[in-house]
Amino acid sequence: MTCYELYKMMFYGLDDQYDLNKNEKLGKFLSAMNPFLFKGEGSADPSIYEKFKVEYESNFSKECTIEEGYYFAKEWLKKQNNVELNNAFEKITIEEWIEAANKMK
Repeated sequence: MTCYELYKMMFYGLDDQYDLNKNEKLGKFLSAMNPFLFKGEGSADPSIYEKFKVEYESNFSKECTIEEGYYFAKEWLKKQNNVELNNAFEKITIEEWIEAANKMK
């Protein structure tokens, strides 16, 4: 997975969780994180994707596996110090992540 593919996967997973619980704080973060608002790679709040990209590039050369992406996303979200993000992502299993990533291809 490229950095942007992983970022979009993380957004999709969190968005699915938001659809289930309508948590207001999660919804606000997703609005800022939205990778589809503008053309090209990025997010509605550019600093979110930029921070993600810097950390991604410090861990991977160009791409990571689907499994590595899952664990990277999980750790990155923990660093955001947002309980709602962590709780939402914790509900996504590695099996669900792999299945969704394979559908994205």
